[in-house]
Amino acid sequence: MRRLGQLFIRFLALVDHYTEALLFILFPMFSTLALGLILFFLRWDDFTNQLTYCWWIMILCLLTSLALILGFFVLEMRPGRSFWILLAQQIALIFVFAAMYRGYGLMYGGAAPPPLADGSLRVDAPGRDALYFSIVTWTTLGYGDFTALPEMRLIAGIEALTGYVFFGLIVGLATQAVSGLGRSQFDS
Repeated sequence: MRRLGQLFIRFLALVDHYTEALLFILFPMFSTLALGLILFFLRWDDFTNQLTYCWWIMILCLLTSLALILGFFVLEMRPGRSFWILLAQQIALIFVFAAMYRGYGLMYGGAAPPPLADGSLRVDAPGRDALYFSIVTWTTLGYGDFTALPEMRLIAGIEALTGYVFFGLIVGLATQAVSGLGRSQFDS
């Protein structure tokens, strides 16, 4: 009977560990990935002139990213595994921001196209241009050939800040994983 009780306690600990992994790692990563792919490939027009919608989606995605990072500390994950999970999360976030830019529009900063009827230089951003702008903003390159509309500039700035922070985390995790590999080979 005592043996059965110990097995049950081990089972509960295992379920508790996987519940934490589900709560802190899998759910945030897959929900952001699904949201990014759905918004970018299927529902990008939902963002047209819906600035509040853009803000709510961005806040939701940033909260899932925060939960994911918190999960790395709670579960004490290895750097190599954390690297790949964080990289997948960031690719999903790039697609979410690209969906916003695609649906809301961008301003063309190159050789000026003719102004629209309202006098703005707003252009509908095809998927590749929106994805390109999101990657350039995420990596904080900022070429200037496209710019965010005035209403979206703060969101683009938050994307750049988020990219800056997470890019640093990804590089740090990659460095830690590679140095751990080198140490284990050196110790052998």
